[in-house]
Amino acid sequence: MTGRRVRMLALYPLWRKARRVYSLTSRLPGTNRLGFQPSLALSEGKGNLSLVNSISNNQSPPTLSHGALLKDMNILLVDDSNVNLMLAKTLLTNEGAEVVAEKSAVDALKKIPEYNFDLILLDLEMPVMSGIEAAVKLRKANSPTEKTPIIAVTAHVLPEKRQEVADAGMNDMLAKPYLPEQLYSIIAKWCDKINYQTTQVSSKPNIAVEIPVYDREIALASVAGNQEAARLILKEFLAMLPDIESSIRRASVENDTTALFQVIHKLAGSASSSGAPSIHTNAMRLKSIMKRENQPEDLIAESISTLLTQIEKFKSHFRA
Repeated sequence: MTGRRVRMLALYPLWRKARRVYSLTSRLPGTNRLGFQPSLALSEGKGNLSLVNSISNNQSPPTLSHGALLKDMNILLVDDSNVNLMLAKTLLTNEGAEVVAEKSAVDALKKIPEYNFDLILLDLEMPVMSGIEAAVKLRKANSPTEKTPIIAVTAHVLPEKRQEVADAGMNDMLAKPYLPEQLYSIIAKWCDKINYQTTQVSSKPNIAVEIPVYDREIALASVAGNQEAARLILKEFLAMLPDIESSIRRASVENDTTALFQVIHKLAGSASSSGAPSIHTNAMRLKSIMKRENQPEDLIAESISTLLTQIEKFKSHFRA
């Protein structure tokens, strides 16, 4: 086993634990459904984003009431990925929210005059108009959304990205992939229309180490146990994989690193919500390699090959 494989296996338990804790602990009497969520938020009195814990050690964090948490809330959801849109919309509507979902920032801006939104969840990496550009427009003086809470949803949580988000006027930052309760927690932090009560925090369960091709528990945890939503998200993910593969191969042949990074970014986010931990892990590793100042071509080529193999294994798993 290579050192790289050992490192990947070492990291997977942390990722899987984050995905499973919600679905397992929420079934136990007297347990807390938030418990351990740090959030990326604007530090009070500072002009930049930093990692802070939204719940102090001396407080009992809120347990959110299932089914009515977001009742009477209007939320604008913007993401260019069908899988991410389906996931987030399921989690929001499960808790009673009215959701307007758009695949582009351009289309989302057209909805602003039509609705009185309580919250905007905005993906950052989108074609035509990025989430940063959209946020600047949303924050224009006298705009209906000048003071509406805007949460950036992104896999990029580097300090420069946090500063960019803050400069664009957004309130907070939610990192992909996220747990259902991390989403609910960050909404509760910025919106008043929340139904919750206080309980005690429970211990977290043990986890496995092997990275499977498909993990059904992760897929279900992503949608708060909604089996139909998990099935639809998986179907959408499988449908998008052929185009993803073609885009990866084309970008690789043409040596188009920008296009390659964009498609890998999209794949990583969708895989995390679809129960594809092996694809997610390998995609995140490739993204990390591509962010290096001096990109090692041999290592990138090897990582692309490994990722394509994992995609094929995932498809074969459901053909069997």
